[in-house]
Amino acid sequence: MRNEGKISPDQFIRIEEWIINKGYRDNIPGHVLTVKLHVSQEALNQYCRKYFNLTFKETICRLKVLDAMDIMVREPEIPTGSIRLIVGISDRSNLRKAFLKYSGLTPLQWKDAITGKASASERL
Repeated sequence: MRNEGKISPDQFIRIEEWIINKGYRDNIPGHVLTVKLHVSQEALNQYCRKYFNLTFKETICRLKVLDAMDIMVREPEIPTGSIRLIVGISDRSNLRKAFLKYSGLTPLQWKDAITGKASASERL
């Protein structure tokens, strides 16, 4: 019987390359991704648990938020709505929820914090 409990070095490399190349931006469902990367769903889940301590779905969400934050730091002039589309988040409310979950701030609050601007509520 094959040991499904371990990620092979080849599987690890394929998953790592997919993350480095920002494959999560493409919104590929997990079952399709497993075929594309030639990894089992179990290996994908195990990778996410081991390296992110999150489920696959949570890992993808977190990677997208980190990607959006990176874009905001590098190119603060890009509107949040455009960044959302670049990183593959479907709508504004999903971006807001994800930012709140992983940073404790809304996208606008986070962007204002990194650019040194006061948010609208702080300006009142």
